[in-house]
Amino acid sequence: MTRRQTKTTALTATITTACATAAIAASVLLTGCGRGDTATSTENPATPAPTTAETTPVAPAVSLPMKTVDAAGLRQVIADQKGKKAVVVNVWATYCAPCVAEFPHFVEMAQANRDDVEVVFVSADFPEELAKAQDFLTSQGVDWQTYLIADASDQDFFPALSPDWTGGMPATLIIARDGQEVVFHDGEMDAATLAGHVATATGQPAQH
Repeated sequence: MTRRQTKTTALTATITTACATAAIAASVLLTGCGRGDTATSTENPATPAPTTAETTPVAPAVSLPMKTVDAAGLRQVIADQKGKKAVVVNVWATYCAPCVAEFPHFVEMAQANRDDVEVVFVSADFPEELAKAQDFLTSQGVDWQTYLIADASDQDFFPALSPDWTGGMPATLIIARDGQEVVFHDGEMDAATLAGHVATATGQPAQH
């Protein structure tokens, strides 16, 4: 399916999931307020509360702003790693359920192979969904450069990933350090399959 078709198919499921999530969030908020409202103090009202050192919570890493990338730009990103690292290009979108499901596998693999693998996430989200995509990347702990498809037409971008790609998502291209293609995978990929392909690309034992 193309980006538009995939988004239309996933719309109903997305709305349902969003509603369920909102209901859970509302319940948690109400519970939190209730606990705060019903708490009582055993301190003497006339006695000032003891001063304690405040701890500053550690904020989660915020993802770098996505850069737009066209077909030529993606080819250059891949070429820049030749002889240095294997490359894993993953095209995804927030409205694509299989993309979201497999995403943690890619993040975990990237974090475990920082010295050997360059993971290139390319979002197929539309401009109006940019903030949602950026928030998703942050929630997944992605702290490296990612990209957003810039081509006006999907057809211009497809060949940059693979001549066999028809636009379905997720889509993954894995390239060895020497620049040779290891595999192009159209569809969701599980952790074990991903680990096997990465092991082939890097010449290292698979890390599950």
